[in-house]
Amino acid sequence: MSFAALSVGIEKNAELCYLTSEKNKSVLHIYSVENGDIHEINLPKSLDDILDLQDYLNAHLPNFDITGFHKENNEQLSAGGKFEKAIHDCLKKNEYEVIAGIKPAAVGGQIDIDLAIRWKNNVAIAEVKLAGGEAPKKALDQLAQAGEQQYLGTYTKRIYIGAKRLPNNDLRELAREKEIHVIEIPGYSGKEYLEREEEKLLLQRIKEILH
Repeated sequence: MSFAALSVGIEKNAELCYLTSEKNKSVLHIYSVENGDIHEINLPKSLDDILDLQDYLNAHLPNFDITGFHKENNEQLSAGGKFEKAIHDCLKKNEYEVIAGIKPAAVGGQIDIDLAIRWKNNVAIAEVKLAGGEAPKKALDQLAQAGEQQYLGTYTKRIYIGAKRLPNNDLRELAREKEIHVIEIPGYSGKEYLEREEEKLLLQRIKEILH
């Protein structure tokens, strides 16, 4: 498609725009065409905040529900829901856009994303898990599936956030293989907020991933 656009631009002596996404930055290049010669106009321009999470999700998942944090049958937050809220609130108050509980309608309940996170034009999905046992493996598998081309695509970062450390090296190797970032917060106290040191750890790792 880009070659076809270039050919039309050369034929019409039109200005051409080319958007690159490298190292978590979106950069716009503008070229002029004169008698078949192409020249870049001015310096490349860095673009910030050209989309929001709703735009991004709609582009990849045209039909989805937003369900919020996980709850018990009595509509009170579950223990896992409190951990999700703690992560969500920490990120939101530090200027990240965050949506909790995304369920694509077209995949029969196979994908349930705990959090979507945006910084400028960079987006991540996160599975936020309180428990050990089978939960980390299921979360890693779900992140791998959600990041496939037919769903959220390869440009979406994937993050596993756990209140316990991954129990074995096999899971760490699986995360590396699937390009899933792992954030461990073993000091989490079970409240609906993070303590200061936990916030610092979370924000440092999220910055490394999305900035």
